[in-house]
Amino acid sequence: MGDSKRDSIAEKWMGIDLGTIYSCIGIIRKSQIEIVADKADGSRIIPSMVCYKEKEWLYGNSAKNNMIQYAESTMFESKRLIGLKYNNKKVQNDIKDWQVKIIEDPKNKKTTICY
Repeated sequence: MGDSKRDSIAEKWMGIDLGTIYSCIGIIRKSQIEIVADKADGSRIIPSMVCYKEKEWLYGNSAKNNMIQYAESTMFESKRLIGLKYNNKKVQNDIKDWQVKIIEDPKNKKTTICY
């Protein structure tokens, strides 16, 4: 395979280290790994948070900075719920403490987070 073909394939790769508290995102661009920095402060380690604010999605420190004002649309520490059934004890305990709405997906009985 020639270098140009390898480079075009490499452009399509991204890796995410999804942590409960912090995450790191890297992409391969021109055969080099680049770590995606947080827009708010340039940090390479990003808080694992997402917030929906007035028609825009915020992530990382931007989401963290808006979590009080937009508590009902800020998701954090959700990694531990991935793949769990809605009636799982951990899911039910978290529902009590979170501001976001968590529902059961009727098709597969898994947890779905709604904003």
